[in-house]
Amino acid sequence: IRAGVYQTNIETLTIDNTSPMDVEALFCFLYEAEPSKAAFFLDPTEMHLKSGESKV
Repeated sequence: IRAGVYQTNIETLTIDNTSPMDVEALFCFLYEAEPSKAAFFLDPTEMHLKSGESKV
């Protein structure tokens, strides 16, 4: 949604599934704010990884 607006303020993480099982990872903040008032955003908010898979 907001990709590229503030390119210097973007952090990229690589998530590695080192387990022998498939994983569903969900990302959120401890205290969620209303989207129109939020200062930080997560994209994607969830990820599905197979055993040994990595995603950015």
